[in-house]
Amino acid sequence: MFPQSLKSGLALRNKFNVLKAEKTSNFCRQFIKTGRSLCYIVMSFLLPVLLMIPLISCQGPRQNIAQDTENSLRPKTFSIPRWYAELPKVDGCRIAYGYGGIYLDAALQKEALLKNSATNMAKNDNVFIEAGWAGSQTHSKGLNAAYVIEKGWQDRASVLEKNLKIVREYRIGNGIIALCAFCPDDSLFQSLANQIDDSLVNINNDEPPEWVNEPISHPGYVYGIGIAPSQIKPGSAWEEAERQARADLAFNLAAHYNILLKNVSESTSSMSQKLSETKAEIALTDVTIIRHGYSHANKSFYALAQMPTPAGRVKTGK
Repeated sequence: MFPQSLKSGLALRNKFNVLKAEKTSNFCRQFIKTGRSLCYIVMSFLLPVLLMIPLISCQGPRQNIAQDTENSLRPKTFSIPRWYAELPKVDGCRIAYGYGGIYLDAALQKEALLKNSATNMAKNDNVFIEAGWAGSQTHSKGLNAAYVIEKGWQDRASVLEKNLKIVREYRIGNGIIALCAFCPDDSLFQSLANQIDDSLVNINNDEPPEWVNEPISHPGYVYGIGIAPSQIKPGSAWEEAERQARADLAFNLAAHYNILLKNVSESTSSMSQKLSETKAEIALTDVTIIRHGYSHANKSFYALAQMPTPAGRVKTGK
């Protein structure tokens, strides 16, 4: 009797354990299924974000953490190195300025500065300018070219890029300006580096630079003044001012040789009106950007270009 009862008890216990195990198994399966659903939801949300992080962090020019606004680009004290305000006077080396953004990779930043500097040096060495100004009135220092096309510099730029070295760098706003040089040997480059004046010059003036209001004049040279409006990167504004300065040189030379082209056309609007344009097509050689300036009052950037008069080989482009 007793053994039979024991067997029955053991059988009931085994059934209870089986039912308990099945309940536990069902609960685990349900938990795993719920966990997978939550994991899918979380990953479907996070995966696009995770994929975007490398794209955001590895952009080319890195913007400042605190984005510069138009007001932040014009602080109460706006200073640039003296070597940028006025071109250093050196013998034996060719000098040009380079502009670039701020990169996470120092090597990429250096490459961008050298490439830009080589482009600017090639344009200053020899370039054919096609520029046009709206109207036929007498050209004034406040009249920018409506368009400027610069030709014939690309091949020289690729050669110069391999030989240029950065002498100095200076961060301003969201970008960097650099003084670059092409010297025949290392001793000349070192001599140039030792002569550079790194002191800062305050250029945040209410009036344009004095060489804008009272243009420089020296026998044997012709000058061009370039003006550019404020931009997010001051370096980009100064680069545009340099381009306008070369266009101004082209205008002054074309006017001197009486080869300015003037076109008059009829307006296509309902009101009959004559539109006029003044064009200059001329080759420039041995141009040097010798000054940079800024005016806080009119929020403009300035550049002054100089060229020896005999070096201006005149072409009509015909």
